[in-house]
Parts: sequence; structure tokens; C-alpha cells
Amino acid sequence: MGEQFKVFLSTEGNSLNRFLIVEGASHFSPIRVKNKKGKNIEKDNDVFKINEAFIGQYPNDVQNLALDVIIEFLQNLDSNKGINILNNQKSYNLKFHILDNQNVKDISST
Repeated sequence: MGEQFKVFLSTEGNSLNRFLIVEGASHFSPIRVKNKKGKNIEKDNDVFKINEAFIGQYPNDVQNLALDVIIEFLQNLDSNKGINILNNQKSYNLKFHILDNQNVKDISST
């Protein structure tokens, strides 16, 4: 995760930036696709054939949580207000954290 922290901290001048950490998720969690009716495509029809260990246990929940966070972030941009910093939160089937620059600095320096 250190390389992602470095990229995030390179934008340090923007106090609205947030870093979402979802426990048990991976960079592959968001790649699951849905059909037009919003249902998961059957496993045999997945666009990406990746072992479930790489995708994480709840990829659709990761997608939904990320979408919620992105929407809140974008809605708050007009008022120049960042989204709340959260630690040890639970939503869907996930435990997650939303960090700001200082949180990421603190974590990356330990």
C-alpha cells in the first residue's frame, strides 16, 4: 500500500482528498461486472477470470461502497467541503476507513 500512499500524498495541497481503505478488498474487487438488470453475471461468463482470493470476499459490496464514497465526495465539491474522516466503520459486509492527508502521513511514517 506504500506506493498508493506516495501517490496520494503527492496531491497534499488539496485538503478535500480522501483515501478509502476497505479491509479484505483488493484492487481487483471493483472489476466484477453486472448485466443490464443489475444482477451479477454468472461466474462462467465473467469478463475477467481471476481467482476469488485476488478479488476479495464481497466484490459487489466493495463496488457499492466505493460508489457511495465517490458520490458523496462529488456532491461535496461544490461547497468545497470534504467528506468525513472515518475509522473502523461498517457498511454492507465491509469494514472500511476514510483517511485524509494527515492520517495517511501518520500511517506511512510508522
